[in-house]
Amino acid sequence: MEDYERAERELLEQCGRVATLGECLAWLERCKECIESLECCAKRPRLTVGHRQTAVARIARLEGARTVVERRFMHVGHGVSEDDRSLVWREIDAAFANRVMTGAVINSRHIEPRQFLEDAESVVVERVRSAINTHGSVKVNTAFNGEFVAGVRPLFPLTPFIITPQAYARSMFSYIYGNILIY
Repeated sequence: MEDYERAERELLEQCGRVATLGECLAWLERCKECIESLECCAKRPRLTVGHRQTAVARIARLEGARTVVERRFMHVGHGVSEDDRSLVWREIDAAFANRVMTGAVINSRHIEPRQFLEDAESVVVERVRSAINTHGSVKVNTAFNGEFVAGVRPLFPLTPFIITPQAYARSMFSYIYGNILIY
């Protein structure tokens, strides 16, 4: 895991120094390789929950940095507006015929946790509704992993929330929103 930590730290430090298209393409390739390696690591059957959550958090941070670097080098006219896709859902892991899935909402511009949660609501609710339509009922485990002005990366684990087709998916998000803001 130390190698992944070092690789992530190097990539995140280098992303701000990417100045040319050639450097961008090389950095994106290294980032893609690191993410693929982390995904393989996260799928190992005997990996502890803590290491799996760490791998998922690293993937989310690298995906966010990748999005920022791509936007810097994306030319006007490619169909991407400034506000387009500031939040992206990234499927990270799936097991048991896609009945156990891990995903992350990738943030590329939000600084304020409250604004991030408000904007992420539609992305999360859409994914939960899709899972309900596919499987009938779902159990949602959430964790809020963020780095803000203080520079620390707290992990806010929440209790599981079970959603059935009769339940209102937005009530799940209100539950998450209320529990995260108490920290």
